[in-house]
Amino acid sequence: MTLRATLPPAQTGTNQMRHILVATGVDALGTGCYLAVAPLYLLKVAGLSASETGVAFSVSAVVGMVCSVFVGRASELTRVRHLLPWLYGVQGVCFLLFPLMGSLATALVVMSVVATAERATAPVRAALISDIAGADRHLCIARMRTVQNVSFAAAGLLVIPVLVGDGRSGYTAVTVINTLSFFVAAFFLTAVRPPEKERVQADGRQPQRLWTALRDRRVLTSMTVDAILYLHVSVFLYLLPVWIATETRLPKVTISVVFVANAVVVGFLQTRVSKGLDSIATGRRAMIAAAWLLTGSCLFLLVVPRFPAFPAAAFFTVAMVLLTAAEMLHSGGRWAVSLELAPPDRRASFLATFNMGLNVQTILGPMFLTAVVLGHDATGWLGLGGIFLVAGLIALAI
Repeated sequence: MTLRATLPPAQTGTNQMRHILVATGVDALGTGCYLAVAPLYLLKVAGLSASETGVAFSVSAVVGMVCSVFVGRASELTRVRHLLPWLYGVQGVCFLLFPLMGSLATALVVMSVVATAERATAPVRAALISDIAGADRHLCIARMRTVQNVSFAAAGLLVIPVLVGDGRSGYTAVTVINTLSFFVAAFFLTAVRPPEKERVQADGRQPQRLWTALRDRRVLTSMTVDAILYLHVSVFLYLLPVWIATETRLPKVTISVVFVANAVVVGFLQTRVSKGLDSIATGRRAMIAAAWLLTGSCLFLLVVPRFPAFPAAAFFTVAMVLLTAAEMLHSGGRWAVSLELAPPDRRASFLATFNMGLNVQTILGPMFLTAVVLGHDATGWLGLGGIFLVAGLIALAI
């Protein structure tokens, strides 16, 4: 009899969740470091031009978005739910090949494989957590989100010397760190053993086809709302830095302060905010609240350029509090809705498809937001606030 077999189920599940959280934290630390310097690596180390760098990111994102659904489905067809070590291993091997990238063609191949494994990781990990944690899956995913944000905040601090040094050796060192993080994460996950899944659902019904589930009205509605609300990611990562630098009187250091503050706040409060978000009804209410808060954030942001630095900072702070609260509610709400709507035997592929909202906004969000907001003064923020308001109204139908 093995040690694992002698442990009570709750303890076994707790130990497995601990391994998943450690792996997630290590992965987020390495990935956070890499994302902070990725464009600069392609420009200064791989030798790509600015336009080629944009093409590499866009094309790989599209490939990853599409292929991740098939990876999730493959994990279900082969009954291998514990796919995470392999996904991390593939990413680690690909980053070992980064020094060989010297052209757009090689960059597209390597980055597309990385993007596929990366996009597939989140839904497969969520399906694994759902299998292990059962009724506590929503809270466990919230804890995972907390760990990710703390690691991202730490990564932001770690890469400051690299960005200041602005040298090839520093950028190369970051890719080496990211490579090691994938292999370490894979090592921790080898101890996780998900339970075997039956092919027939608990209530005796036959397994539901993925595309049948996706044609459900509530699924389509929730995916639409999720895609719109996910614009807050592009607002935070792309729009605000450019807007602060070009259209406000706020000091440039505001960008770094906001990034760190957001990661710390979400890291400490995400689990608390997600408590009780364990059904479609509670998830719907959280997504509606997130939409209202994002609308309010836009209203405060539209007045920031009209004031000098000190009062502008006050309005900006209120806007960031609202945006951060909306981010946490949206995260908890989307997981509650998606996990409850997902067919038990198609959870990984369903969540991969549900995540297309995030993937689409990653590709189109920055271009859309810069076109709508930048250079349009208050009208741009009013328009964006109206979009979030409409998302809140649509969410009533979930």
